[in-house]
Amino acid sequence: AAEEKATSAERAFSQQESIAAKAEREAQRSVSALELARKHGAELQASSDSLREALNRALQQRAEAQAAAQAAEEAKDKAHATAEAARGELMAAERIATEAAERNGLRQDELAAEQ
Repeated sequence: AAEEKATSAERAFSQQESIAAKAEREAQRSVSALELARKHGAELQASSDSLREALNRALQQRAEAQAAAQAAEEAKDKAHATAEAARGELMAAERIATEAAERNGLRQDELAAEQ
């Protein structure tokens, strides 16, 4: 009877060792899976940070491009206004020149008539 109890106890102990070994292997797999998840999490965070930086750069570049386009539009408007003013001044100068030529022509006629 004592031998049977010892054999039974050995079997129970062996089963418990087997169960403990399985539990240890499962725990090790869980630790490995957790380490892998942490690694992937860090990689995802790094990718997210890189994407955020790229987005911020793109937004900055877009703002700079919009500012440059606005400045170009203002320069174009100023150039048109300057050209328009220059045309007005040219027309005024031509009118003055024409009037002066006409007066000069009349004087020439008067001088010719006096001679």
